[in-house]
Amino acid sequence: MDAAQLAFRDAPLYVMADVALEVIENIEGNNTRMAAASCAASGGGLQDLAICVDASYSIHYTVYQVEMEGIIAALQNPNIIPHDGSIRFTLDVAYNQVPLHRAVVITPATLPKLLNDLRTTGPNNWRNSGAYCMRYLSEYLLTLSPSTRKTLITMGDGGWEGHYTTVAMLPGTIANGIDRIDAIGIGSYDWNQLEANVWPKPANSPNGGRVTIANSTGEIAAALTQSISSLAQSPDLTLGNFRLHDQGAGQPVRLTLRVGNAGASAPASTVEIRQGASLLGSLAVPALRSGQWVDLQLETLQITGTDPLRATVDPQNLASECNRANNSQEIPLAASINPLAHISVATDQPSYPANTAVQLQSAITNQGSLAASLQVVLRVTDASGDEVVRFPPHNTGSIAAGATLDHTQPWNSAQYPAGSYTLTGTLIDDAGQTVGIASTLFAITAAGGAGAPRAALSLATDRAEYAQSDIVRIDNLVRNLTANARFDDARVEITVRDPGNAIVFTHTHQLGQLQASAIRQLDALQSLKNAPPGDYTVQAVLIGSGNSLRATGYAANVQLASASATYRVNRGSGPVPVPASAPWALALIALALTITATTRPTRPRKLGH
Repeated sequence: MDAAQLAFRDAPLYVMADVALEVIENIEGNNTRMAAASCAASGGGLQDLAICVDASYSIHYTVYQVEMEGIIAALQNPNIIPHDGSIRFTLDVAYNQVPLHRAVVITPATLPKLLNDLRTTGPNNWRNSGAYCMRYLSEYLLTLSPSTRKTLITMGDGGWEGHYTTVAMLPGTIANGIDRIDAIGIGSYDWNQLEANVWPKPANSPNGGRVTIANSTGEIAAALTQSISSLAQSPDLTLGNFRLHDQGAGQPVRLTLRVGNAGASAPASTVEIRQGASLLGSLAVPALRSGQWVDLQLETLQITGTDPLRATVDPQNLASECNRANNSQEIPLAASINPLAHISVATDQPSYPANTAVQLQSAITNQGSLAASLQVVLRVTDASGDEVVRFPPHNTGSIAAGATLDHTQPWNSAQYPAGSYTLTGTLIDDAGQTVGIASTLFAITAAGGAGAPRAALSLATDRAEYAQSDIVRIDNLVRNLTANARFDDARVEITVRDPGNAIVFTHTHQLGQLQASAIRQLDALQSLKNAPPGDYTVQAVLIGSGNSLRATGYAANVQLASASATYRVNRGSGPVPVPASAPWALALIALALTITATTRPTRPRKLGH
């Protein structure tokens, strides 16, 4: 199982085989195991493991060798018997009052000699083991320091002192501080005698001593694995999720924590919360069953200075735990999970032309009762919500309670398209959580300054005079005069009125998007059919939409530029010559040359013939 979610710090894991009870078994009680996270392989404190090995004539040398090789295999595997100094190992045979192999704390330094002794040192006589062996081992363990949680394992065929002797001696063994006794049956075992030796009763119940049958080195090592896991069956109070909640200036600070029990049932105790040597408060913890937890909180106005906060469960050591390393947690004073802070943002001007320096400003105010360390992230988005720029997070450093810190980020409007923009500031705490958000609008205007024309439109006809049935060519030249504004849905609408002011011709050039600095040359043909003689007026209007056409927001169908011209229709049907020296023709040629010179490399088509 990867990344299991535990209800509390070092909570035990329960594993059950055959949950649906689909398999008919002799014993169902050994289908469930509890593995405590902190009392198993490491961090569980020193614990005693003592083994009685059957060296009777019914076992004799061959099976005895199997027993010893199984124990050696378990000792060599740190996943079975840890090598971290948490296990003190003792082994005896028969009922010697002095163990055959005295207590050794298993570490990488002590293990080689212990393994060699187990291989080379055998019993002096081949005698029964069982109840007497366990009694003498329990008395020997009483002489050791420090006092620990103690597990005994008796190994053999069970043909020992007899059921009556076992039942009579077991209470005295337990009274010597033995917490658990398991039995491993080998050879032609006596199941009833093996069960009589285990503790607690009943055997093979979820919390009872275990009887396991093994007939090979591997099976003995596996049985020892199960017995070692029982070492976790002592109380294991844990303290975690220690948090500081800032409730605002002048309000008490609220401290919360969770106490759980990862081992066997634990008695009622207390939690002490301190800042340095100062006791901030004490909280009562009820008795907790295995896997149970309780959430506690304390409100206090006593926090001063900068010392970290520390919470400890069971400071009086009322519970005999397998691991006390997880009984406390320390947090820095600035580790508030909910810093109270406010952010505001602004720009130094409401709008900016292209290529103009911009000052993006933010102000962060610590509204809490403790100093806070935060980060500010500034970003700019356009009118469509697309991100234009995001600046790296800025660390504020420690901001004192009630203080305000200003932060300015330089930027440049460059050639960003004219239109409305949004500056957004996000305030983030040390845990990466968002504390506050603020935003403000500003604009980038079209280049050229306020009131400057955004577009130009010219209009001319190919001749000044026409016969009544001629074709009039109407030429337009359109230019976007801005450096950073795009016109959407651009179009040129042409209207021709006769001498009586009646509309005789209309045409629309659809341009689509007209990018910044773009030039378009257009023409339209008007066919005259017995047109009344006189002066005709041609009018052209450039219309567009876009973000640059007002201070903020999007404007549609705005008149950007206009132009007009006139021509004359004479009686008759023949062509009317145009003198090259006519003033309007000279002006049109000059305009075309000027535009050609100023818009390289794009060369517009020359107007007129």
